Amino acid sequence: AMTPTTIALLSLAAFIAGVVDAIAGGGGLLTVPAILTVGLPTQLTLGTNKGQSVFGSAMALWRFWRAGRIDPRRIPIAFGLGLGGALVGAWTVGLVSDQVLKPVVLGLLVVVAIFLTVRRDFGERAGGHYSPWRSAAIAVMIGAYDGFFGPGTGTFLIMAHGEEYGHHDKQAEHHR
Repeated sequence: AMTPTTIALLSLAAFIAGVVDAIAGGGGLLTVPAILTVGLPTQLTLGTNKGQSVFGSAMALWRFWRAGRIDPRRIPIAFGLGLGGALVGAWTVGLVSDQVLKPVVLGLLVVVAIFLTVRRDFGERAGGHYSPWRSAAIAVMIGAYDGFFGPGTGTFLIMAHGEEYGHHDKQAEHHR
């Protein structure tokens, strides 16, 4: 059983991670180590993190939709391929023992944290109007990453499609 202090510290970590997610993304970089610290198995930690992060993802989708930054023609294919990739990633997590998975997850936390800290220009140079094949590959790869691990997924999506969204905004401003 968890002590009230542990629950309070996990709640604080979740709150701070929510603020970080709202500002810059990557809140899972805080919640995953916090949950691992209390001794939950790695697979359960990743599932718990995904359970809470789905709400932030839903809000981001809603905001992008309202801002006109989502091409409705791409939704069925991108969603299907992203979901397929996520299922493969989650299935893979279930196949890996905790003794192997925990060091992999800790390593990914460090690599993603460093990458997101160093790469502050995300979304400014990447992106563009991709071919359907490239868009499909992006959906599958990011879906698999999100299903296997997760933290930083939103940032990687912005990096993959950033210029395209920026281009869309510039076109909209030009037509006003």
